[in-house]
Amino acid sequence: DNYMRIKPILEACKSMKKTRTGALIVIVKFYEDQLFANSCEAMDAKISKRLLESIFQKNSPLHDGAVVIAENKIKSASCILPLTDNDKLPAQFGLRHRAGIGISETTDAVAIILSEETGEISYAKQGRVKSNLSLGELERALNKDF
Repeated sequence: DNYMRIKPILEACKSMKKTRTGALIVIVKFYEDQLFANSCEAMDAKISKRLLESIFQKNSPLHDGAVVIAENKIKSASCILPLTDNDKLPAQFGLRHRAGIGISETTDAVAIILSEETGEISYAKQGRVKSNLSLGELERALNKDF
């Protein structure tokens, strides 16, 4: 059931939106070790709301960078991703947004970006980004892509 797969991600996003916790969650169909190996903390963990929240807590040593999800597991955390070269993005988009858009330009990844400034949820796919998504819109996007 797809809802059970995306439920912990949605619940974590809902909670982090409320607390304005910045986050970057990248979902890939196929995890390529060489793409992430040098810039990530390797994991192989069940996806859970509490684990995602823990990773992105400001005091966590893993909170900077992205979490990468593949094969229904959290495969790595604290990933440094390539930034987009797109210079037409809104001024309020910082490194987190640029990294989420960048990885979606160069791979089959989709990226969920939570802004710590606004609590806004953005969604990047194929280099394009939708901003200020409701949780319902995020759920529909994940159902389609995950």
